[in-house]
Order: sequence, then C-alpha cells, then structure tokens
Amino acid sequence: MKKLNQIFFLSAFCAFLLTSCASSAYFMDEEEITSKGYSIDGWNILKKGEVVGTLSTMEWELYKNKFYREISIKTSFSTDAEMKEIARFVHTKFPDSKIEVNEDGGNSFPQ
Repeated sequence: MKKLNQIFFLSAFCAFLLTSCASSAYFMDEEEITSKGYSIDGWNILKKGEVVGTLSTMEWELYKNKFYREISIKTSFSTDAEMKEIARFVHTKFPDSKIEVNEDGGNSFPQ
C-alpha cells in the first residue's frame, strides 16, 4: 500500500509539472510581461511604449453549440516569433478567447 501511495504521489507530481510547463508556451507571467514591456492602451498593444499591434476586430463564433470569442490583432511585426509573442501576451490578458495575429502590410510572408 505504501508503494502504491508513492506511485500515486509521483504520478500526480509529474502531471503537475507537465501541465505547468506546457502552459508557459501560451501564456506570459507578469515578470515576462514587465521585462518585455508589453501593455494595452485602448485598442493598441504596446511594447516598451511603442505601438506594435492594434486590436482590429472582435467577433463571436458559434461552433458545435458553443460560443467562441475571437480577437484579431494587426501588427507590423513580420516574423513568426514576434507574432507568436504578441499572441501569447494577448492570450494572457484574454485567456478564454481565440487570438489571431495578422501582419498588416500583407506584402510579405512571415519568416
């Protein structure tokens, strides 16, 4: 019985570690937000005081009897890494919404 309890505890601990590590790929903690200088001012997303994106639209989708809110952001960033970083920041602020980031020039494909 003692061995069974140890296995259960170890399994629960591993599951906790996996879920807490996995979520960091999609969320920013307050320390990361502060160090990177992200904030929201009205409809603008700021990084170190400069506008790096704009909340362009918000829509509701109904899919399989469930409503989903989608927030679209236009940005001048053109690399995948920068666009994903904005998505992570906005997802942290609006965790129950789908987040979409678009390069606003439309003339280049993200790197």
